[in-house]
Amino acid sequence: MTFSTITTAGAGTMGSQVAWQMAFHGKRVTVYDAIPAGLEKGKAFHRQYAEHFVAERGATRAQVDETVSRLTYTTDLAAAVSEADLISESVPESMAIKESFWREASRHAPARTVFTTNTSTCRRARWRASSTGRRSFSPSTSPSACGTPT
Repeated sequence: MTFSTITTAGAGTMGSQVAWQMAFHGKRVTVYDAIPAGLEKGKAFHRQYAEHFVAERGATRAQVDETVSRLTYTTDLAAAVSEADLISESVPESMAIKESFWREASRHAPARTVFTTNTSTCRRARWRASSTGRRSFSPSTSPSACGTPT
């Protein structure tokens, strides 16, 4: 399976880094955040990454410009996931927020879409099956509840 159209959910520290790396490596990325200020924060991170990649990682200005051209931003979840091959979720570590996100994303994403999460403390098996109606390929390895590390 090839992933060419990616949606990253959450434009904070983790989500913005995932989005930048995927766009830098040639993927079309839609950055989704439910909060407009969150999208602005993600754009600010991307401006910082652009300068860092030129100054510290040897990227050319053309590479950075191409990366930026592959990034789009929206607060419209249905539009964000409607053509996604892959969704990389990095929303806040709250079971209620994650379940709501996955329930809504599942309603609008194509059947082919692969769902991933960057959660560090939420038990994925519990919410993935109940919220997405899709089969889980990554069973939980942690008995913890969301927000309670083991």
